[in-house]
Amino acid sequence: MTLPESATNTLPPNTSRHTSRPQGQTRSRVMLLALFAIFFAPVAISLLLQTPMFHYNAPATKNFGTLISPVQPVDLGTARQPGIQNNAQAVWTVLLIPDAKSDLATQVALIESIRQAQGRHIDRVRLELIEVDSAPRNVGADWRVRTISAEQLLNLRSQLGLNDAGGVVILDPFRNAMLRHPAGFNGSHLRKDLARILRISQAGKKQSEGLIG
Repeated sequence: MTLPESATNTLPPNTSRHTSRPQGQTRSRVMLLALFAIFFAPVAISLLLQTPMFHYNAPATKNFGTLISPVQPVDLGTARQPGIQNNAQAVWTVLLIPDAKSDLATQVALIESIRQAQGRHIDRVRLELIEVDSAPRNVGADWRVRTISAEQLLNLRSQLGLNDAGGVVILDPFRNAMLRHPAGFNGSHLRKDLARILRISQAGKKQSEGLIG
């Protein structure tokens, strides 16, 4: 039996044939995007990590004192007063170079407290004082005292970059001047500089902590 032409026009369209094509195209696009992400995502992430937004730069180490560069060897001869007999084989020296106008008692007490503040590293710190032969200094037995001439004092200040008012210099275990603080130095700044040096340096650390020797 043949249907009328009007009846054939009312039949529903073949939906499976018309809808399968868009769905297939969508799947292909999704797969293509997934492949793109798999291959290019690591590259994109690595590039982002190099930008300032994601890249971390560690802050530079801050010294409160002034680095002496190049380091200057300090040879002052025999000490008049031996000072602390440190247990550590390698010690750092806090060298005080006062002038005639300095309040020596205040500076000495402050530096002694800075040494005490180093805790378990205290044996790695030596205290040393410079005096001119015409003006002997009286300090406690913890201090090593070295006597030099006025001319030697002028040369020493020039060598270490100190002005006429003197200051404090940190010497390494080989007696090389590394860091200076001018006269009127901030005790907290000197303490922090010394603590940082003792923490970073291995010189004398094991001996002072009783691990060997």
